[in-house]
Amino acid sequence: MNAPKNNPAEVFGKYRRQLGAFIARRIPSREEAEDILQDVFMRFVQTDALNPVTQVAAWLFRAARNRIIDHSRKRREENIPDDAFVHFDIPLTKEHEAALLKEVGFTVTVENGNDCLIIKAVK
Repeated sequence: MNAPKNNPAEVFGKYRRQLGAFIARRIPSREEAEDILQDVFMRFVQTDALNPVTQVAAWLFRAARNRIIDHSRKRREENIPDDAFVHFDIPLTKEHEAALLKEVGFTVTVENGNDCLIIKAVK
């Protein structure tokens, strides 16, 4: 037997302040923190409609933590300067390109079997 669905208004009323404070401590922009809070509640309602959430607080805080991590990753990607990318007129092998990127401070993984490099910025 499926658990009954949660009342979204009750969940929002019960957890909004706690969850909002949790997010605000980690996201400096009030507007972005509010966007994340709204997104977490929206996802909760969508998830709960399909599969009722039994551990509401745990679900909300885990979802908030994941959204905060996603937000932080996106911000880091946006802050990579345009001059961090090197353009070459001649074709390079993956290994040569990886070596050049490592010289300027990137962590690079060359995956065998495909033609891509996995590049991570290092602070």
